Amino acid sequence: MSLIEERQPAIDLYEALAYTVPGIVAHQSCFKDGEQLAVPSFDPTK
Repeated sequence: MSLIEERQPAIDLYEALAYTVPGIVAHQSCFKDGEQLAVPSFDPTK
């Protein structure tokens, strides 16, 4: 919708990644008997 309205989205790419990536990594961890895996950061300010 933000593209059509030519405005910034309420949740930007990096915030969406911050919400999504931990779940993906947790899913991968399940297949490795609960092994702790690093969650990568996609924050451009770090």
